[in-house]
Amino acid sequence: MSTSPKMKLLIVGIGNTLRSDDGVGAYVCEKMEKLNLPGTTTIIVQQLQVEMIEEMSHYDHVIIVDASATNDTIQFEPLQENLQQTVSSSHHVNASLIQTLSQKLYNKTLSLYLCAIPGSNFDTGDTLSIDTEKTAKEAIVLIKTWINKL
Repeated sequence: MSTSPKMKLLIVGIGNTLRSDDGVGAYVCEKMEKLNLPGTTTIIVQQLQVEMIEEMSHYDHVIIVDASATNDTIQFEPLQENLQQTVSSSHHVNASLIQTLSQKLYNKTLSLYLCAIPGSNFDTGDTLSIDTEKTAKEAIVLIKTWINKL
């Protein structure tokens, strides 16, 4: 891996693990945690909170992983300035707001990346649908490849 040992990366898995595919962010974080990638920390949350900005400010890069009810494919991209990118429409705090508040509170532009994974089943349940689990595994490979290029 070419990642500098001083490089710090945070992967935030968002979602409710009791709502089937909505738990895909947690699934990805659990799998990434098992890889023990140097400098990489994972956390799992129900949704983004403004209280997370201070912690995020200590990392070189932050990847937010969440389910998407609107995408047909994995979307892995940096947060675009001045665009209203959302990971999921059900969350009241989105990455754009996190970025804006980070700039105002800490005078720091976070290096935020969004990884939206398509989901199809958001009913009550504690397992991912077959398609979402397959796509989540593809997202893990995509994220690992990106990390290796750092």
